[in-house]
Amino acid sequence: MATVHDEPGRRIEPDLAIELPEEPLEAVMSNETWGQVYDRLVQLISEHRTTLIFVNTRRTAERICRQLAESGGLVVLGATRRRKLRA
Repeated sequence: MATVHDEPGRRIEPDLAIELPEEPLEAVMSNETWGQVYDRLVQLISEHRTTLIFVNTRRTAERICRQLAESGGLVVLGATRRRKLRA
């Protein structure tokens, strides 16, 4: 695992984890499962200075950003990487 430098000469070890809800993952998750996901994300975000969340679709990213922004006091920055298709 790579070492991260947050200041010159100061090294920190990243806290890296894969988080999954208690319920099995399905193509369509219930509102209860999404609630558990959002609650866990809020907890993790509050415990860390920086939190990166990776998802596999833009729709999921937008949904999570909207819910976290509405959950109270969280600053959510969303970014999308776009590729140019060459003909």
